[in-house]
Amino acid sequence: MSISSAPSQIPPEASKSLKRLLEDITHSGNKTLGRSELLTLYKYLDEGNNYVEFAFKQLKAYLKKEHSEVRYSTVQLYDELFGRYELFREFALEKLDKFFKYALGLSSRLPPPDAAALALVPLAISVFEKWHSKFGPSIFKLRHSYKLLEEKHNVDFASRSFVDPKAKRAEEEKRYRVFKINQERLKNTNKLMEELRPEIDAALTSLNSCFELLLPSDDLVRDMKADESSDDGSDDESNMRVHGVVNAREFKIEIRLDNKVKVEEDEENGPIIEAARDSYKIINNSFLPKVVAWIELINLAEGDRQLSQSALNLRNKLDSAIAKYNRLEIVKPAPRMPEEDAVSSDSDLEEVPEPKPDKRVVTREEIGFLSERLDLFKAEKKPKRQQKEPECSSVPESSTKNESLVKSPESSGIDSAAKTNARKEELLKVAPKLNYDIDLYHWEDDHLPTPTLIPTNAEGGRFWGASISEEVGEIAIPGGSEALRTRVIEFAGKFQPVTRSCRAPLPSGKLCPRYDREKCPLHGVIVDRDDEGKIVNPEDEEKVKKSKNTPDVPDWQDPKLLAEIKAATGLDLKIPAKGQRLKRKKHPGLTDLNKKPDTPESRLSKKIFNKGAMKRVANTLDKLDRKRFRDKFGDQFNYVHDTS
Repeated sequence: MSISSAPSQIPPEASKSLKRLLEDITHSGNKTLGRSELLTLYKYLDEGNNYVEFAFKQLKAYLKKEHSEVRYSTVQLYDELFGRYELFREFALEKLDKFFKYALGLSSRLPPPDAAALALVPLAISVFEKWHSKFGPSIFKLRHSYKLLEEKHNVDFASRSFVDPKAKRAEEEKRYRVFKINQERLKNTNKLMEELRPEIDAALTSLNSCFELLLPSDDLVRDMKADESSDDGSDDESNMRVHGVVNAREFKIEIRLDNKVKVEEDEENGPIIEAARDSYKIINNSFLPKVVAWIELINLAEGDRQLSQSALNLRNKLDSAIAKYNRLEIVKPAPRMPEEDAVSSDSDLEEVPEPKPDKRVVTREEIGFLSERLDLFKAEKKPKRQQKEPECSSVPESSTKNESLVKSPESSGIDSAAKTNARKEELLKVAPKLNYDIDLYHWEDDHLPTPTLIPTNAEGGRFWGASISEEVGEIAIPGGSEALRTRVIEFAGKFQPVTRSCRAPLPSGKLCPRYDREKCPLHGVIVDRDDEGKIVNPEDEEKVKKSKNTPDVPDWQDPKLLAEIKAATGLDLKIPAKGQRLKRKKHPGLTDLNKKPDTPESRLSKKIFNKGAMKRVANTLDKLDRKRFRDKFGDQFNYVHDTS
């Protein structure tokens, strides 16, 4: 069935609403389709084939849009309608080449934005693979297109991307070379493992023998050997019948590796434990890593299955031996304490250090010093409590004077004024001092040098400037040396409160209650008014009329100010005029392709390649050229009068 060239017989209102719905779905800019919008679309398309044909025409037009986000949503909608409506499937298969052209970009480059274009290719490949897996057995065109994409256009459906044939061929050759190298390595490793196998068996036998010697109990040995019998795969039922097991294949032994077996180390079993430790180290650090690497190499080189099984059995034996050793908990004997009777000589006795003086004990000298500090800082708040002299048999004679300072009733009766003066002197020693101002420093200087200022070049931080600059020395400060003897104190004035309101009549019949100092932003200059809001003085009417005849644009809407704000921040704070409508984006969810990227390069180019800046640069360069030519060729007629 072909698509009819005549317009579909759909009511005009329904066609407009359906077109608007399809446009909203495909121009949303979202990664997924809205479920509610899809249900509304299904209601339209279920009404008849005319609606399906109309929807396909619209989607075919949207698939050609030069915007990858629109194509991304259109491909998603293609997938939804392809599996739901048979008529849409026929239309899509008829124009399948257009789908590949605009969705995969086979004969043309996909449009921006680049992020959506990169996501569009794997989406289109996965959608077509879904169609092929579902409808390919019954539709020949899908099967043929699948082979065509895979063979001619190098589409890799596994990675959902295009594959370069040269890179694919190089990858296959590299994989084949690695496979051959691994096979050669496997041959060498097999020889090495055959030579190493006796050493591994000897280490395992040594470790198991150590277990038997360390754990003579039959039950413990049976538990430690249970997994070894399972690794060997032996079905010797006669050994199991001794323990009462009739069918050994159905009997399972559960080994809990978390149970530790304690072994106390002594002089008899010390060499055995040391031998077990050595066997464990060589198995864990050398043999097991080599066997694991051997198994990995067998898998990479696709070695013999019997060889792989033999390597796995060997690794299981090594793992079980390591697990057995980890179950051992070797307890070292506690060190013996020396007997009390063994101490016979004076050299064995411990020397007892002399007791150090206790720092918490306060001497009488320290008590006297502390009392002086307390009298100095706390005498004003409360009188010092008299303390009784503690009885002490050993009092040094040199501490009697300090003792009198602490406990003498005469020291407690010192005049409070003297204490206050002493306290002030102590505080003044630590109080911060404020320096004099600059005028007091130079007040009596007769020969005061004139202060100077070193100028700086304001053009030094610009992008360009005149190469010829005159060096200027220090500049004297205006006022000379008298400026260093003058103290300037700014006078802020006295605050004058606002005493009257605007009192202009309002449409509601009330008076304006705003309290402004000079001018009301709504009614102009504030003047004297009566109780009804009328102006009292006729002269004030002219002032009010002049103040009202201000431009409609407020100060914060100054075009120059708005231009500076927009240049600095990129925000347009201009309020549209009355009756003017703001331009709204038709599809705000889509990425604006006309918007210039905000990068450091673009911001610098705006400043450097600005017309005004380039004009200033050109004028400066022309002046420099004219000056250079006049200096060198001023005597030549054609350079001076520019006749060339």
